[in-house]
Amino acid sequence: MLNRIKTFFARDRGLSREQVAALIRLPPEERLARLGIVLHEVCVKSATRFVEEEHRRADSPFRNLVKTELFHEVLVMNFWVLAWLFKGRHQHLQAQVHRHYTISFVWGRESSGRELLDTMRAKFQDYDKAWDDYSGHQDRFARQAIVIIFGGRQIAAAPQAAFWLISYADQTMKQFVELKKSVDLLLRETQPLD
Repeated sequence: MLNRIKTFFARDRGLSREQVAALIRLPPEERLARLGIVLHEVCVKSATRFVEEEHRRADSPFRNLVKTELFHEVLVMNFWVLAWLFKGRHQHLQAQVHRHYTISFVWGRESSGRELLDTMRAKFQDYDKAWDDYSGHQDRFARQAIVIIFGGRQIAAAPQAAFWLISYADQTMKQFVELKKSVDLLLRETQPLD
């Protein structure tokens, strides 16, 4: 089982063999906290790549958005992808990811950690209602993401923004599915599921 876990993580799915070995050696509570930090970092790196790529493209509908604000919304979208894939499981792990989020990012806002989490969870509900696993058509999801990212402003490049957001969400889902499998195996191997 341990070799299977290492194989999943080693395929450039977010963790190296060394990180997996280090996680397995930790006591359960520390392991969960560290895994939450690692998942948070994966989400941060993914959001950073998206923002940097979009700000480099001259024709990007996101190019004129403030980088930190776009980053924040894409990061929240990544957290939603994790929550969607876990489907209510591993609540303690997700709480660790969210805890790290509230202590790591402030953006000069006057919001408390509780307010950040409440706002994030409201966005999760909006995304949950809009995501369509059955038909695979994600137009509602894209419209919802555009409303969140652009603050409800109408934009001329909405079709392009929708395309890139749907593509990003789909790619992230596929990438995180393998990460989720690895997390499931690691947690099954080291602690009871919640």
